[in-house]
Amino acid sequence: MELAMFDELLQMVGPRMTKAETNWRESLEPGLRLAVILRYLATGDKYPTLQYQYQVDYKNRWNVPHPCGALDGKHVALQCPLNTETLYHNYKDFFSAVLFALVNANYKVLWIDVGGLGSMSDCQIFNESEIKQCLDDGSINFPDLEPLLNDDHDTPYFLFGDDVFGLRTYMMKPYSIRRLTKEQRIFNYCISRG
Repeated sequence: MELAMFDELLQMVGPRMTKAETNWRESLEPGLRLAVILRYLATGDKYPTLQYQYQVDYKNRWNVPHPCGALDGKHVALQCPLNTETLYHNYKDFFSAVLFALVNANYKVLWIDVGGLGSMSDCQIFNESEIKQCLDDGSINFPDLEPLLNDDHDTPYFLFGDDVFGLRTYMMKPYSIRRLTKEQRIFNYCISRG
């Protein structure tokens, strides 16, 4: 649909599509609501596909545009398997296997790796994972580059990671803690919320 036609349609139906803000959620702006509805009518896609495509959840829920998910690991305590003490002993001083997952803004698991050795860091597990290979070769099918709101430079979609991950075009992480400017502290806050 051409932009002029979309704008005309938005002028006609926009006032009816405006929803009130509540204490539990921010409403979607009428233009975004219209875009999602038109996409649904044109393709018949299910809601999870549309929310991923339009990145509605992260933008509205956490006020961060363009993320596709958050990636992190969790140590799960276990009894040490025989003859493997150093492999499963972690830096927190107990035996564990690592559950490593990618989740969306609604905490839905999109990808999971179970059974990483407790002695391995999240970064090591990520570097050996199938998802990293897919991210590196571009087969993960992130949405195409798009400018952020009020900007004209194309910006990639990305995953959230903590400070153990390397910064990449597909991985956003916080600034290191030392001597942060006010803008960097705000950025870290937004990343941490997401």
